[in-house]
Amino acid sequence: MPDSAMSFVQDHKFVSSLSDDPQHQKAEERKQKRMLSNRESARRSRMKKQQHLDDLQAQLTQLRLENSALINRLHDVSQYYRTIEEQNNLSRSLVMDLLSKLQALNDILQQQAGKGPLLNSRFSDSNPVEIEKL
Repeated sequence: MPDSAMSFVQDHKFVSSLSDDPQHQKAEERKQKRMLSNRESARRSRMKKQQHLDDLQAQLTQLRLENSALINRLHDVSQYYRTIEEQNNLSRSLVMDLLSKLQALNDILQQQAGKGPLLNSRFSDSNPVEIEKL
């Protein structure tokens, strides 16, 4: 028999003789319990990690929905702002036109009556800065 085969047989006999030893059996039991405990701990760890990953995925989905809603809201508010800004510009233009017409009418009345201005001094020398404050 070659040396390696002989060594294997001797090692096997040694191990089998150790398995009959009560201390060795207790050590093997502890080793098996430890291995089982480690497996269970690893399983719990994997489950906990998966649960955390699932929670993060749900949070990501929720945040994406909120982000989309906020983007839509921003778009709506921006559109509303542009509409109001257009209306304000139109109103300012109308005020300027009306003040110009009023000034023209006041000039006509002054020429016909030969009197001073009929407009309130606040409007007689209007400039665009004052009109915007109205």
